[in-house]
Amino acid sequence: MDEHDHHEVEVFNSMIHDDEDYHTEDEDDAPKEKKRRKKRIILARRNENGQLEAIPPKESLWWHMYVACPQEDDSRFLRKFRRRFRHPYAQFKWFVEEARKEKWFPEGKSSSPLELLILGAFRYLGRGLTFDDLEESTAISEEVHRNFFHKFIKIGSTVLYERYVRAPQTKEEVQEHMHEFAIAGLPGAFASTDATNIIHELCNWKNRRAHIGFKSKSACRTYNTT
Repeated sequence: MDEHDHHEVEVFNSMIHDDEDYHTEDEDDAPKEKKRRKKRIILARRNENGQLEAIPPKESLWWHMYVACPQEDDSRFLRKFRRRFRHPYAQFKWFVEEARKEKWFPEGKSSSPLELLILGAFRYLGRGLTFDDLEESTAISEEVHRNFFHKFIKIGSTVLYERYVRAPQTKEEVQEHMHEFAIAGLPGAFASTDATNIIHELCNWKNRRAHIGFKSKSACRTYNTT
């Protein structure tokens, strides 16, 4: 193959391959440049005829409602916050301050707002939202939420667990916990664990629907005591 034919082959190959995927043998020998990760942004229009533009997290609904302008003196707001995130608002503020002081999640100049990432982790755990749902509420990409969640769980299962979780050490401590369960109608129990679903084979047809959940097609009873 002469030089002219080789050039025609190269031109043809460049036409049938994507620019990012196609490369020549000479390019294989060249040192590879480190790819820069593109910053994920959320695009939207501000009006019907507007152009697509990046929506920063600090213009999201959650930022205005829970970070920039929270209604801390409104009992209705506080009740709804606790129901939505399974935490009192004061505890959320404490968690953010503690995270920054202890540097659990190091922040950089272009980092997403830590408050929104923590709220996302709370909502994901408390109500089972998807990371895509969190992107819609915070203008932070679902992949960023997913990566943060792994770090959040690691802090909870190590730092916070070692700091706050402690089994009863004395007879008096055990009895104190048993008293609370006795009031709830569970005498003899002193702690709670993850729920265990036991198949209820003799459940009559009338009560069957009330004993079927999303984890099993069979009628079950759930036990959550130790």
